[in-house]
Amino acid sequence: MRLEGIAVSSGIAVGTAQIMLAQEIPVLRVSLPQEALAGEIARLQAALRDTVRDVEALKDQARAKLSEDFLAIFDAHVVILKDPTLLASATQRILQEQVNAEYALQGAIQDMVRRLVATEDSYFQDRAMDLEDLHRRILMHLAGVAPQQAGWSGRERDVILLADALTPSETGSMHNAPIIAFVTEHGARTSHTAIIARSLEIPAVVAVKGLMAWTGSRAS
Repeated sequence: MRLEGIAVSSGIAVGTAQIMLAQEIPVLRVSLPQEALAGEIARLQAALRDTVRDVEALKDQARAKLSEDFLAIFDAHVVILKDPTLLASATQRILQEQVNAEYALQGAIQDMVRRLVATEDSYFQDRAMDLEDLHRRILMHLAGVAPQQAGWSGRERDVILLADALTPSETGSMHNAPIIAFVTEHGARTSHTAIIARSLEIPAVVAVKGLMAWTGSRAS
């Protein structure tokens, strides 16, 4: 089987392939009584603040490897998290629909993603993936599970990571990890993930259609 993709960061790497499965956090709709809504809004506000701290910590960790221009990617994520439109949209859903913060946040993020994708501009469409990255981090804080800052583990050295997609924060934490290259099924040359990979000089290929199906067949 021949797999092809887009090389977004040049180089040659030889190592041990390791599959990374996406960590999904299920979001359920929970109807709440009127008296519980203020608490949900407070939970959401706290999760947003905690996620801002996550992103700022990632920026500090990457400072030694990334130039100020590339570190600005993390600043852009902080701007999104502090955007009053995001909090206002989710808060409105909590109050009007009387639902939990997780469900309201998901609706607000989906609205933002739809608007970005609808522009048919590759730059804004790539920013939609940044939103998904932040969405997952906020959900983890709402669930009471703090995301790991450098979420790479394992005893192997010289790892070539295979994944459906990688978020900018996941890629940014590779500077102190045993990962020497990565391949993803989704992605684009203009994505923040690709930009960070080039800055860290990590060979990378994205948009490899059928990659995860191929890895599944190899593992079975």
